[in-house]
Amino acid sequence: MVCSSMISTYAIIIYCSYIINTYLKKRMKSAQSMRIHKQLFRSLIYQSFVPLFTAYYPAGTAVLLPVFGITVPFISIIVPPACATHPLFDPLLLILTITEYRHTFFGLTGFSRLTRLWTSHSIESTTSHFNRSSVASLT
Repeated sequence: MVCSSMISTYAIIIYCSYIINTYLKKRMKSAQSMRIHKQLFRSLIYQSFVPLFTAYYPAGTAVLLPVFGITVPFISIIVPPACATHPLFDPLLLILTITEYRHTFFGLTGFSRLTRLWTSHSIESTTSHFNRSSVASLT
């Protein structure tokens, strides 16, 4: 019963998202609006599926395994923290999927400097490796 209600709920989500997406593709004129719509739509999809992995699957596993006679001793240690991570992942998904929020978040936390340093270092090491390998192949 619970499984069929979850399947029907997610089927309705998929159907409605398809209808909304086709409607907006026909009517939306601005590229900026379409970009923001895609980001919001992606974050909404992620936010609808996160409870499956952070609440329903762990709790359902903890309830159904003993019913089938399967004992997992550490399940009572894993399930509560897994269910408690849902309030953490929900806003994080929103922050990470919307570009403006992501840039602001990384700027406020200082991760943007770390990312720039890491990418510039990897570009420099790739360039120096490329130069060394191209010089070695010429000689």
